Amino acid sequence: MAPAPGIPPKPTPTTDMEPIPLRSITVLINYERMTSDPLYKGLKLGGSTRGDRNLSEGIKKILPKIWGSEPESVMRRSVHMFDTDTETGTPSSTNPPATCSIHPYASVGVKGHSRADLDLIFHETRGQNGCYNATGMYQDFFALCPEGQQVSIQIANEDPVLIDATARMVFEYTLHAPKHDIRSIIQQTSSGSDFSSDDKLWYFSSGASDSENHCVLAFRHPENSDVFSKENYFIVDMTRLQYGEAGYGTYGETYFLGTYEDYPTSMAKICGELEFRGMTTATTGRADEPENQVRVQECAKRAWERWMNREKEGWCEYCGRGGAELKRCGACKGRKVWYCCDEHNRKGWKLHKLTCKSQVNKKPVFGPPRPGVL
Repeated sequence: MAPAPGIPPKPTPTTDMEPIPLRSITVLINYERMTSDPLYKGLKLGGSTRGDRNLSEGIKKILPKIWGSEPESVMRRSVHMFDTDTETGTPSSTNPPATCSIHPYASVGVKGHSRADLDLIFHETRGQNGCYNATGMYQDFFALCPEGQQVSIQIANEDPVLIDATARMVFEYTLHAPKHDIRSIIQQTSSGSDFSSDDKLWYFSSGASDSENHCVLAFRHPENSDVFSKENYFIVDMTRLQYGEAGYGTYGETYFLGTYEDYPTSMAKICGELEFRGMTTATTGRADEPENQVRVQECAKRAWERWMNREKEGWCEYCGRGGAELKRCGACKGRKVWYCCDEHNRKGWKLHKLTCKSQVNKKPVFGPPRPGVL
């Protein structure tokens, strides 16, 4: 059978196929997913309750019913406002940073945000309603793998578990009683620098309903032959940061990777109850959106091509960004580990130190910027 249009044929299986680290592929796919989100193309962050608590009152004037049906379980509200920048525009880049750009008319609070704040808002907003796309990208990525391809899963510094790439399922959940209500307001202003009710608004949310569906990818442990024994699966959740800081992984990752037993415990900070609804072999959440499915396939293809070209061009271990500004961990001689900035070096260290060759000294060692990488 010929591959679908735009999808390259599978490579010929070899006896020395390198196992694909699930962490690496998660970072790559997530980067491609977020930076290609058409909802936020050309938009910049103009306002956020994270930097300006008084913004809530202004939002109520524009959208008086915005919190009318908010669940009683919510303990915190966040709102992020985006608008087009018609004056300075958005520079094009083959390796855009996985963070929010600040609008020239942004509030003082937003202009005072740290890189960590902007990164988190980026993940919160690009993760909303993104779990179906995320699992679909995983599926399309692994569909490109040759027969017999293995996935390497390493949660901490234990020996990696090698699992056949086909031994995967999609686990479906319902989140009840969310604890953090996060809204994204996208606005196309007609003129000037002020938001007004005359402009067209779209808004998206996470944690704004009593119950929300969610899905994750799961890999069956090789010692478990029972496909339906969910207790022996590893789970990876790429979009959990849509629910705020509580969505960070065990070691500060921008995703969750752990066992089936670990997952509900880690979700306790996000919702009051996590209901397991079942497992399926494919993501069907957005099968009725052809344009979106093309984007899902294209993101998977780009991630695959970057993985295949890993010896020539690396990526930031924390966010997935490529480019000539990457700096390599000089202590890891046998494994190439890169970071795009000091902030991501610091954020990624909690995980990287578990396997870094410099862990005896408890500090990373960085080499010079990479020459010749576009």
